[in-house]
Amino acid sequence: MIYQVCKMIGEMSAVLCGRVDAILLTGGLVRFADVVEGIRTRCGFIAPIATYPGEMEQEAMALPTLKVLRGELKARTYAGKNVWNGFDGIDL
Repeated sequence: MIYQVCKMIGEMSAVLCGRVDAILLTGGLVRFADVVEGIRTRCGFIAPIATYPGEMEQEAMALPTLKVLRGELKARTYAGKNVWNGFDGIDL
């Protein structure tokens, strides 16, 4: 996973022609020092790395739920039907 993250940071750095002010890492995995150190070891030469540990997934799910309970939003019903039908009809 660290390898893949570092590849993506390198790709973005290339697109920016190496003009990267900082690399910001966030999310739950940033709480683990070995993950941050692995990224820092491989990408620290590109730009300084800052970490902002934590995640907001629970809050992101809770707010719409509260809005439904308060009557501010209408609850959606899952029909049990796949919304993606594959590549049928797409000229590849």
